[in-house]
Amino acid sequence: MIPPGDENSAEPGPGKREGASDTAEEIDRLVSEGGYAEAISRAGCLLSVKGRPLPLAQFELKKKLIGKLGHLLPTLTPDQVRVIRGRQEVICRHDPERALTTLPRLLSKQGDQDRFLTLLNAVVHEYLATFGMTKQQNTMFQRIQKVLSAEELPVAN
Repeated sequence: MIPPGDENSAEPGPGKREGASDTAEEIDRLVSEGGYAEAISRAGCLLSVKGRPLPLAQFELKKKLIGKLGHLLPTLTPDQVRVIRGRQEVICRHDPERALTTLPRLLSKQGDQDRFLTLLNAVVHEYLATFGMTKQQNTMFQRIQKVLSAEELPVAN
């Protein structure tokens, strides 16, 4: 990002690395970008078990849940899913705390938070019944619920 008035300068400012974000607002914008689909993907990233292979049964559970809860999922192309998932994985890996605290901003449209929580609770219930949850997953699930209930969300038009 080039500061106003420095559009012709290709050199980063003093003390700045090339490609580094200039402001906290820019970082905040990146983690706050998106909506319902990004929130679903972000929650999945936050709840994933790091360093553990995905058992085949998880793919079977995913198919079952899509059939059962498909009406709560956004309609996206495979490319859109891949891009959203990739971006959310980077955000969650880079700053999981900020990824969590900005989650309510992704659910600002009326009805999105209720749909999200319905989907999240159903997925976690099915996952727990099939695989169990680690202490870290359970803690993150509780934190997601808390961050969404702690804040009065603005309604976007």
